[in-house]
Amino acid sequence: MGRRRHKAGKAGHCTRLATASPVRRVCAALALVSLATPALASELTELQGPYVGDGPIAFRAGLDYHWRSKEVALLREFDCLSHEVVSGSSLCAAGSRIGLAKDLRATRLSSELDVDLRLAFYRAFEVRMRLPIVLSEETRIDYDDGIDGRNSITAPYNSPALLQVPYTNTRSGVGDPVVGLWGAILSSARDRDDPNLVVGFELGFPLAAVRTPGNTAVGGGAWAMTFAVAGSDRAFRWLEPFFRLAATLHVPASDALYPDLGATQATRGPPERVAARFGVEFIPFERPAEGSAVRIELGAELGLVTSGKSATELFDALGTSSCSPDGEAPCDLTTHSVGTRSPGTSIAEEHFTGAAWLGAHYDVLETLRLSARVNVGWESPHFLTSSNLGVDSDGRGVEDDNSLGQNEHDPDYNPHLDAPGTRFRTAEALLVGVDFSVVGRF
Repeated sequence: MGRRRHKAGKAGHCTRLATASPVRRVCAALALVSLATPALASELTELQGPYVGDGPIAFRAGLDYHWRSKEVALLREFDCLSHEVVSGSSLCAAGSRIGLAKDLRATRLSSELDVDLRLAFYRAFEVRMRLPIVLSEETRIDYDDGIDGRNSITAPYNSPALLQVPYTNTRSGVGDPVVGLWGAILSSARDRDDPNLVVGFELGFPLAAVRTPGNTAVGGGAWAMTFAVAGSDRAFRWLEPFFRLAATLHVPASDALYPDLGATQATRGPPERVAARFGVEFIPFERPAEGSAVRIELGAELGLVTSGKSATELFDALGTSSCSPDGEAPCDLTTHSVGTRSPGTSIAEEHFTGAAWLGAHYDVLETLRLSARVNVGWESPHFLTSSNLGVDSDGRGVEDDNSLGQNEHDPDYNPHLDAPGTRFRTAEALLVGVDFSVVGRF
């Protein structure tokens, strides 16, 4: 099929450009080879396009519902000794080593409604505001299949346990608002021979009540800064590829979650995230005169999460544990910061994330869009407790009291969680989700 020109400014007509344009070739190539959280393709660049009328100001209001399910096995390291015999045979006949055994399983179910408001000016700039409302977020910790108190490393019967199993915590409430500013470098609404290319900056404000172990709040306790670039190209009447590259940085704002514990603290704040998304929309039906269209979206994402202090699946269970160093060893959650127990947060290892989704959205009219999507996600295996031992400042190894009278241990380091042979590690995690949205454009 050949390329067909459309009148600029109608719903979904956001990527038209000349065949000879070198910008088009760059944009199209990025769309096909680039790989963040799934979104409908036209939402990536629509500040230039599908608004009603030809006035200088346009407004959009939307409600986005998200349901997510995550299930992951929590493995635990242990010291496997060659001379120890289980059921008549040695687990480590070839020699002592650190083993990794299945122990617990975590399940997280969440339901969220986002209020999404956008105000565009001259099809060139757009101010966005998003307010997340967490309807429910439930985290459950259970024994894994085949595991109970008779063979659990973490929570054995009749012995001190690091945390309670089973354990459940439920959260709900208004989350941290996000405000962003987006601008169009290229816009097919301004020049029909151009693709769409936009850049944006979004800032998450830590205004919501901060989540702490055992409470019901959902605030993240950190400033979140996202830098992004996105593009799309309506190369043919029935086809629109898109891409998005983004990086999110965090600055701690809560001493409850991210206290500053001094020079030997290797990691204070939450992890950073970089992600890339690519996909394509197919347009099987369209009535430009009425602003009506049906779009089918197929997309994928790849992300990298750096090492950082995180409220992992163990956050509530660790932070509310009755484990005490005054009882029998090894029930101890005290870190090397004098008088400080584990706050629930832990230093999680860097890891990859992935997602793929299939979505559809229906522009009923120029002023109304209905959307739905199903998606699956994945997280690579990684340690949930991996704090550094500390900083050797005098060449004698990390000590509680070095030659200068200093404690060189990382104050977040817990020998019962972070030392090799005690750490928690995830298996591959599976995530599934469903999204629905309704958008009005004015």
